[in-house]
Amino acid sequence: NKTYKIGDQPEYSKLKYRFLELIGGRYPLLVNGVESGSTDGATAPRTSIGLINEQRAIILVADGRQNHSVGYSLPNLAKALKA
Repeated sequence: NKTYKIGDQPEYSKLKYRFLELIGGRYPLLVNGVESGSTDGATAPRTSIGLINEQRAIILVADGRQNHSVGYSLPNLAKALKA
């Protein structure tokens, strides 16, 4: 239905049977455009979704398993999404 909802565990528990599609994540990288201060400095392949507004999103996928591509750390990923 082209809408999204951001919530926490109690909200998920309340709404879980109404979802048609669901994406989960572990770390918020930006909150209201401000870096959240994630300290995981390990580089790895990453997939991120950034919500620009209620109708636009950006998806960033970074390879990280090649000699020429080491991926992103979470702080660097936050900077890339903010750019």
